[in-house]
Amino acid sequence: EWRGNIDPAMEDRPAWFRSYGNMLLHYAQIAEANGVEDICLGTELLHFTNPAHDPRNTQFWTDMIASVRSVYSGKLTYSANWYDELDTLGFWSQLDYIGVSAYYDLSLHWYTNFDPSTPGNPSMSDLKKGWEHWKRQELDPIAASHPTKKIVFTEVGYRSIQNTHYNPWDWGRQAAYNEVAQSNAYEAMMSFWQDVPWMGGVVLWRWDVDNSRGGPGDTDYTPYRKLAESTLRTLWAGSGSTPPSPPPPTSNPPTSNTPSTFTTPSIDIYTSEITAGEPVQFKVTVNKESGSGTGDVTVDVEIFDTATNERVFQRFFERQTVMPGSPQTYDISFTPPQNGTYRIDTGIFNGDWSVLHLWGYDLAQMTAGNAPGNSPPTTDPDPDSNSGPLYIQNEWPTQDSLVSGLTIFKGQAGGRDPNSYEMYWQVDGDRLNPMQTTADGSGKEAWVDVSGWNWREAGTTYHIDFIVKDIATGEEARKGADIYIK
Repeated sequence: EWRGNIDPAMEDRPAWFRSYGNMLLHYAQIAEANGVEDICLGTELLHFTNPAHDPRNTQFWTDMIASVRSVYSGKLTYSANWYDELDTLGFWSQLDYIGVSAYYDLSLHWYTNFDPSTPGNPSMSDLKKGWEHWKRQELDPIAASHPTKKIVFTEVGYRSIQNTHYNPWDWGRQAAYNEVAQSNAYEAMMSFWQDVPWMGGVVLWRWDVDNSRGGPGDTDYTPYRKLAESTLRTLWAGSGSTPPSPPPPTSNPPTSNTPSTFTTPSIDIYTSEITAGEPVQFKVTVNKESGSGTGDVTVDVEIFDTATNERVFQRFFERQTVMPGSPQTYDISFTPPQNGTYRIDTGIFNGDWSVLHLWGYDLAQMTAGNAPGNSPPTTDPDPDSNSGPLYIQNEWPTQDSLVSGLTIFKGQAGGRDPNSYEMYWQVDGDRLNPMQTTADGSGKEAWVDVSGWNWREAGTTYHIDFIVKDIATGEEARKGADIYIK
């Protein structure tokens, strides 16, 4: 039950506030004793804050705030619901900053008929247009009404699903896994708000204390072990901004902010035939031309869609040591999400990302299309026909595949509607890992980071299985392959 629905009878409300106030006082004393800097006194308690609902509400909060301040010297705020609470509170003046649960819909559907099942990812420009709307319509007026106070997003988050920018508060919406959408939503938010004078910061929802959560295929809010994690690390490192943004192709590439002793990294792509949806293997080689060895550097590999200049992939290698004359090579696996041309950039930073040694702009390009002599994977021409034997087709990785880094596992049940079956992947007989329906509805997929697969000796294979299960009948089919990890 959402806390915003709590609404006791009028005669019971004084008792509720006494009980709630006693709880706040207890935690305020603990906070004071342990040097806690901030306390958020409540979140989205709509029926307890709006004076139109109960004229006593503001006075109840005034008394509680005074009680907390009598034992606590840190800062206080309250986290208001973005939709129908932010501008109704009568006690903002008594708090140190204004808090908002900022689950604003960035889909711009107030003037377009947006379909949340639409495949693809919105542009960074469109995401920022969404933020501009809410800034102008909702948040600028609040800031103007309280010119001495910062506004903090005391809760904001995005799931790793298709079109996560649409109603991001909706934790139960069914949608395909999409870590790029989650990463882009965070990047758009941080880059849009970082220079707004009255913006005081953000608190993200959420990072789960259970470290088994997150990772490829997980559609919840946590960025853990997803592309969004590396994006946020980059955004919050040093100045809080992303690595220097590459200029348009007609401009000169960005220059580093420290003299470089590194040579421009080289890129070797292992194949000339690149197909959207199929992994591409390539290597990045980094070398230092002179001087002593450089320890604790970060090598950051990023891939951009040249049509939109949006980043679609990032992988970085931290705590690296590069010696003159001893090149370091990094193997990368990238799956182009759609047909088009992609640019590879590589940056070399110090360990905490605060110093850029070298930024290699447009080191190589790859164009994804349907490889000559091949046709793209297709479903059965009659996807509604779920009869016949259950079998797996168009799966990847296949037998003896060479896999590295973050890659996509995929497959489909031949002749079946993807909504009629569940699909899982499994390695070496371990747990079953669920796969999600692809954005185009052709089958199932899961993003898998194999960089931590190190329990076998180098050069030996790992056994993976794909398992499909018919939801209606319980019938199962399995298909296996032995793969190499590079």
